[in-house]
Amino acid sequence: MPVDALESEINAQVGQVRAALRQARAAQDDYLADLHQAELDGLARTADEHGVPIHADPEVPGQVIDLTTDQRTTADLATAEPEQARIA
Repeated sequence: MPVDALESEINAQVGQVRAALRQARAAQDDYLADLHQAELDGLARTADEHGVPIHADPEVPGQVIDLTTDQRTTADLATAEPEQARIA
């Protein structure tokens, strides 16, 4: 797939998921909002892997957006301590 087509497709999907996320949040459906947020995170990873920019949300004027949720590098993740599970 040419880069322009990939950029168009990813940004189209991002737009659809953003709209669905807004609707889920407006309906106070936390579960559905979490699902849509995870989908956005996956699209952001795919875009990053292919060097595709994700356009700012036109519904939020002046927005500067960073869809990445984890700024750590692979090396950081490899050396990170595993989280301890708590049993209450």
